[in-house]
Amino acid sequence: MRLWLFLGGLLMAMLSPAQGEPLWFAGDRQQQAAGELRAQLAVLAAADLDPRFDELYREIIATGERAELSPLYTETYLLMHAFWRELEARPAGKLDLSQRFDLHPRPGLTGALARDAHQGRLMERVLALEPEVTDYLAIRNAVARFDYLAQRELISAQPLTGLLEPGAQSPQVTTARRQLYLLEDLASDTGSDVYDPMMVAAVRQFQQRHGLVADGIIGPQTYGWLIQPFERRAKLMARSLIRQSHDALFMQPSHLRVNIPAFELVWYEQGERQWQTEVVVGLPARATPTMHSELNYVVLNPSWNVPRSILFRDLLPRMAKDIDYAERHRYEVIGPEDEVLPLSAEEIQQLAQQGFPYRLRQQPGPGNALGQYKFHLANSRAIYLHDTPQQSHFGLASRAYSSGCVRVAAAEELAQQLLTRSVAGEEQVARWQQQPHSRWVALDPLPTYLVYWTAWIEKGRPQFREDLYHWED
Repeated sequence: MRLWLFLGGLLMAMLSPAQGEPLWFAGDRQQQAAGELRAQLAVLAAADLDPRFDELYREIIATGERAELSPLYTETYLLMHAFWRELEARPAGKLDLSQRFDLHPRPGLTGALARDAHQGRLMERVLALEPEVTDYLAIRNAVARFDYLAQRELISAQPLTGLLEPGAQSPQVTTARRQLYLLEDLASDTGSDVYDPMMVAAVRQFQQRHGLVADGIIGPQTYGWLIQPFERRAKLMARSLIRQSHDALFMQPSHLRVNIPAFELVWYEQGERQWQTEVVVGLPARATPTMHSELNYVVLNPSWNVPRSILFRDLLPRMAKDIDYAERHRYEVIGPEDEVLPLSAEEIQQLAQQGFPYRLRQQPGPGNALGQYKFHLANSRAIYLHDTPQQSHFGLASRAYSSGCVRVAAAEELAQQLLTRSVAGEEQVARWQQQPHSRWVALDPLPTYLVYWTAWIEKGRPQFREDLYHWED
């Protein structure tokens, strides 16, 4: 069991600072290092990525701080070091947490650790394991609190039928009140089953922290989040820390960032939040992928080259039933030489019924699926940001409706900022916009990151969002 770690522990015992002294408990400083290591381990155990972390954490917690456990702490250090080293090797923007981590210790690490311990630098070595993530300690503390609550609080909730509105009296109100108190949205738990004004304010705050409509009404979504198991909250927060850590390895200070579960695009300039807008992302069946790319072109009045997947899943069935569908929506058939084929509506319908060997392109202008602006990202998966004529989705709390690309609410404002920043003044941009044909305008490349963070800390409080694609299961 854990053979390579066990051997590392034996070597560390032989290389202790003094004969018979345990490496991790030889003095106050070493004990502090052990405590720091234990706190870091708790996060990886909560993330549920490798059973070895949970094994070690449970063993350490169950046995307490004893000198004979020194080899166990060494095992922990070696495993954690191997984890963060492998995480750094994963490709940018393509972190798949369902993929197994093959954790192998770095040759010579045990000796280096012993030498640092002998020279009083054990704490420094442990602190070096901490990921460089904004709000790291706050995230770690949140995980610790959720873990604490998971061990001591049993959520026993009756199913919610209907809505709980202000003034309601129900056993579910008592459950909700208790959870609001434990999650620190409510200052005290009176045990009352009446939905009073103080609780309404707490519910609104809770809803804001979970990306819900902050109307103070407890419906199925709000209630579902209220009775979310604390273990699940700890897992989401811990996994988000790992994702943030990996993304941070590659992020430039100035960039665009789309957080998929938050349905949000934020422009950072030298690390400071400068501008933001809402977005619509892919349906669960057509997930928007995570990626690190560059936004290098804005396309004004774009045409839309329909992807084959959308053509066959969505458009061909409509075209086969509706003879005028293609003409009404301004689609043109494109041949093998990129030429427009002058086909009649009857011919297009017949081709749609027979499998359609050509490409389909929607002309620029009113009703185009990409709206007035396409924001081109350098990638091989044909994923990009764009405007949309379907503005109604931006008024919803949950906005997973696209076929994978990212629809931008304030697309015109984003285009103006990008164009004036890189290539042209507002008057030139206005002239381009009045032209009916498509225009590709090259930009100074702006790093753009599509990330998947379901939890984070904002203004000192935990934020959570739905795990849209079940990537954290």
